[in-house]
Amino acid sequence: MGQENTQQVELPDYILRRTDRRRSVAILVLADGSLEVRAPQRVSQRFIEEFIVERMDWIERKKNERKKRPQTAARTWQTGDIFYLTGQPYQLIVKPSSRVSVEVSDGALVLYQTDPTNTERVRHNLMQWYKEQAEQEFKPRLARFANGMEEKIPELIISNAKQRWGSCQAKKRIIRLSVRLLMASKEVQDYVIIHELAHLKHMDHSSDFWGRVAQFCKNWKQLEETLGHHAQLWRFD
Repeated sequence: MGQENTQQVELPDYILRRTDRRRSVAILVLADGSLEVRAPQRVSQRFIEEFIVERMDWIERKKNERKKRPQTAARTWQTGDIFYLTGQPYQLIVKPSSRVSVEVSDGALVLYQTDPTNTERVRHNLMQWYKEQAEQEFKPRLARFANGMEEKIPELIISNAKQRWGSCQAKKRIIRLSVRLLMASKEVQDYVIIHELAHLKHMDHSSDFWGRVAQFCKNWKQLEETLGHHAQLWRFD
């Protein structure tokens, strides 16, 4: 670490998350531009602050990059909102019906429910539909890629995660995929599935881990960039 006095530098606001599982300090610029620092329990506060100071230029560059990424307008959960499905945009249309259902037709997601003006129910019903579709889409593909990677098929959980596209609990053999991953293109979805399966053998982002990812997804770097670039489009809130 450099010897620069952190007291002379105004540190940006950040969320600190400590865990015994981490071996090093990492900085994340989140979708809203806020900072999250992840660090091992043993690392001192001073080390963390010096780490942030040394990376201020990188932080500013990442924040500026995020500002240039395409954005989705704030959700109204009413007719007119745009939602994505396997990489393509669809306009939400809410119609009255005694039975809740969703139809995909001619660039539209048509949601039927008793009271079309009830935004809480619109959100609940649409999210429930997305979760059901995500499980139907991802479960067989997770099994197919697991077999290809000579892994026992792990349990799949569809989560509501807003920051992570996926996560892996190697010891319990559980893989979680965010429901919003269904908004991404199928190629990107497959990359995330392979990424999480690779964590079953390597619970880090070492060269061995990326080597395993590349073995089954040669263009992973391009897909990782696509994922980051579209993060604000492929979201619910």
